[in-house]
Amino acid sequence: VRFTGLHIHNGAAGTNGPVTVNTGITAGAPIVSETGFGNIYIPVLVTDTNGLATLNTLVATPDRAYVNLHTTV
Repeated sequence: VRFTGLHIHNGAAGTNGPVTVNTGITAGAPIVSETGFGNIYIPVLVTDTNGLATLNTLVATPDRAYVNLHTTV
């Protein structure tokens, strides 16, 4: 399985929120897993206002943010 995107959105369930924290995984720079199982660990420096607000949301009210993981499957 090729993982072609991993980012965090600011938005509650059922909404299409903006990407506020991006890991840099893309179709041009994918993570490949032979089994489709495992862990992805990528340190990301978050310094902009929107990204910091989303991180605060994840701690205070996690139902108002979501993680999006893209694959080729």
